[in-house]
Amino acid sequence: MRILLTLFLCLLLPCQSIFGKDASISTAIAVENTDNIFESFEEALAHVKDCDIPILMVLLSLSPSPVLDEVVKNGFIEEDPLFFQSLKDFAAFAVLRPTETGDACVTSFLQTFPGVCDEQGGIYLITFLCSEDEVCILNASPISDLSNLY
Repeated sequence: MRILLTLFLCLLLPCQSIFGKDASISTAIAVENTDNIFESFEEALAHVKDCDIPILMVLLSLSPSPVLDEVVKNGFIEEDPLFFQSLKDFAAFAVLRPTETGDACVTSFLQTFPGVCDEQGGIYLITFLCSEDEVCILNASPISDLSNLY
């Protein structure tokens, strides 16, 4: 009977109560994270190789984008700090878009990787698998809605 009662309590009580750990229950606080966000593909690639991060994701826009400007300025909102801590060790981001200073980063990227996007515009997500020896494109796809990124 005690075993059944214990199993029943495991379903009803939070895990902190079961293991006897003091843990405060609080709401998640949104924290901005710009550690792994770069405005240059070369800088992002160097960071990925230095830190042994396997994935590099590039957000590419052929025209100025206020949403991507916000991503560069504020990063991604961390609603789950554990998820973003693991993402920090797993992936880095390069945000490439024309700015007031020009579009050299976009032009350089498109010369290095021709054909990853069409010339119609929009925002693209290009995912790279990186190793010490090579950089391989895993996926390149247009993104129609970035409201869930920020």
